[in-house]
Amino acid sequence: MAGALRDELFAVCSKERPDPLFRYLYRRRRGPGGRSATVILFNPVHSGNITDPTTGRCMTWLCSDGEFNEVTFVNLFARRDPTPAGLQQLARSGADVVGPRNDHYLREAIDSADRVVVAWGAMPPRIHATRAARVLGWIADPYCFGYNADHSPLHPNRRGLSTSVRAMPYQPLETVPLDHP
Repeated sequence: MAGALRDELFAVCSKERPDPLFRYLYRRRRGPGGRSATVILFNPVHSGNITDPTTGRCMTWLCSDGEFNEVTFVNLFARRDPTPAGLQQLARSGADVVGPRNDHYLREAIDSADRVVVAWGAMPPRIHATRAARVLGWIADPYCFGYNADHSPLHPNRRGLSTSVRAMPYQPLETVPLDHP
């Protein structure tokens, strides 16, 4: 692919005013122009100041054929934590794991994308079931990298050798109210 990979970090994620708890949006580009994709993951494990294998894999899979030049990464939960178990523990303690501005940035990323890929993986049901249903309800035509036995979308680190995206095999039966816990 022509063009060097360039990471862009926005004030909402860490560049100008770092937030010690939340990262809302992380965007990577390969050259000017082209179409954009949004990938929705589970939660950020770092502030966005480093490139990790997950975002690198998504960039390769989505941008290698030239269809997409920009990928925006957002998360169901904007709270930074290195493990899903840690995030679940925070949620059980009453901490805000969604993030006060997360829904705004999720909707903005969904609305501005040419394709939305859900890739949050199988998660602890106590903290994600209604959240995942709510976010899926905002996406007209969700795609995924595949899905788990419980129909949750595969996380990029669990994909195996397949590098294509496919239409999401299910839609939520109902969406939940817009306010989050």
